Amino acid sequence: GTQKASCRRAQRRRKEITASRTELSLCGMETFANEARVAGKQVYDVALEKRATNVQSILTKDFTFASPNEAAKAFQQVESEKDLSVNTFLTNLMDVVREELAASVADLEKLDLWLRLNTPTISDGNHFGVEVQAEVRARIVSAKNGQKAALESLHDYHWQRGQALEKLKKETTEESANDKVTTTGGKEDGQTVAKESSRTSSKSSTPLADYIAYRVGIDAKYYIQLQSTMVELLHDTVCVYDVMQKNMEKVLHPHGRDSDRGRGMY
Repeated sequence: GTQKASCRRAQRRRKEITASRTELSLCGMETFANEARVAGKQVYDVALEKRATNVQSILTKDFTFASPNEAAKAFQQVESEKDLSVNTFLTNLMDVVREELAASVADLEKLDLWLRLNTPTISDGNHFGVEVQAEVRARIVSAKNGQKAALESLHDYHWQRGQALEKLKKETTEESANDKVTTTGGKEDGQTVAKESSRTSSKSSTPLADYIAYRVGIDAKYYIQLQSTMVELLHDTVCVYDVMQKNMEKVLHPHGRDSDRGRGMY
């Protein structure tokens, strides 16, 4: 009897420990969820407006060429046919665009998670608010995916430009030779004198004008592409804010405020 009582006490203790661990785990997950909700709301309240302002400033200050032809003329003036260096003006712009895209993608992911955490329990009826919430989230995800694709495509510039520069690169080869020369006459008659010599020869030709124009054209094309990416980023930011503002009641309370009591929704 004593042994059975001891076993029962041990079983109760194990159950208590398991329940305590489960409670701690659920508490930790709820803390994470609440922090994610706060982060998402912070993006909506502050970050979206800040990004729109910043992107608009960059478009005004850094993108000074009005057309591809204007950009091409400017690049043509600073790039000689022998210049194989990078276009620092363009690479600096690319760094700015990359940073803005990466930050925007991170913010949209926070918004997306916020909406997912506000998805109500599945139930029968009253699904209109849930459908509105899903549509808002779909627009956020679409903007996020488009920005990810733009971010991943930036490195293509260096590959395409490198292909053009390869055609302009001067070909140089080095040759070396070891010569043995036998002299006759005088004190060195019959002696073999070893001589080492090295020669450098260059093979070069005037690059085709089309290759030069192609390099400039790539720079002009990517300048316009970067500008277009920033304009699209601005539009995405404004549209995401607008659709959330217009539907915030359904976003936060898809089944109505009464059904959300006690859920701790933000």
